[in-house]
Amino acid sequence: MVWNPHLKKDKDALEQVQRRATRWIFSSYSQRASVTSMLSALGLKSLEQGREIARFTMMYKILNGYVSICLDDVHLSLSDPRTRANHQFKLEHIYCSTKAFRSSFAPGIISA
Repeated sequence: MVWNPHLKKDKDALEQVQRRATRWIFSSYSQRASVTSMLSALGLKSLEQGREIARFTMMYKILNGYVSICLDDVHLSLSDPRTRANHQFKLEHIYCSTKAFRSSFAPGIISA
């Protein structure tokens, strides 16, 4: 995903585009028609779920070396390995002073 909005109004606006497109695909403009059932008939998830899956997939690829991006490039660092975590990929918490930064890739993936 190119844009991952952090404001609810922006997320809702994106979801509305998908819902309108779904109505157009099915040529079903009645208020009684369930857009949710149309989305599931097409096998589509909400755009929010798609962005979340894309974030986790990208993080997996970064941690396992499937992309040429290192942790420093996305401002991530591994925390002290002497924790109770049973894996070597425990990430250090990032302090965020704004909601926009807190919702960006690195801090957003750590808090998820």
